[in-house]
Amino acid sequence: MKPLSLFRAVLLLLVPLAFFECGGDGSSKLPLVGFKVEFGKHDIPTEMMVGQTVSADVAIKNASSKTWPSKPDPRGRNAVNLSYHWLDRKRQVVVFDGLRTPLPRDLNPGESVTLSAAIRAPEKPGVYLLHLTLVQEGVAWFSEKDGGQILVPVSVGQRRP
Repeated sequence: MKPLSLFRAVLLLLVPLAFFECGGDGSSKLPLVGFKVEFGKHDIPTEMMVGQTVSADVAIKNASSKTWPSKPDPRGRNAVNLSYHWLDRKRQVVVFDGLRTPLPRDLNPGESVTLSAAIRAPEKPGVYLLHLTLVQEGVAWFSEKDGGQILVPVSVGQRRP
């Protein structure tokens, strides 16, 4: 058997690394044009109890020209999920990272899906604004890229003993 040349040996080591680093599993960072979402019908409740987790159907459409990846890359980044922030009456963030609801599959341009979103209410009673949007993990929130959002006023009540 012939020994490998140094060039071939380095190539054999680097090609697989480049494959995974570039999102070889199909999961990659979206360009700015990839952050466009259209929200359709939803049944987000306007009243919840402190700490309560509810399920709400939310219709989303990929209004961009790029496919949204549903699975993360090897480092846990780039998957697109539905999530939210909770804001107080002054629009100050009370909860920044809400629960994540994953896409059931990669979502191609123009495709729609209805997600059953898990939403957990803040731990203190009050009137809040639920800011629902998508997030590409490790990259950006869609609303930060003018990609779309839903804002819903929600009254959060104290649990009765």
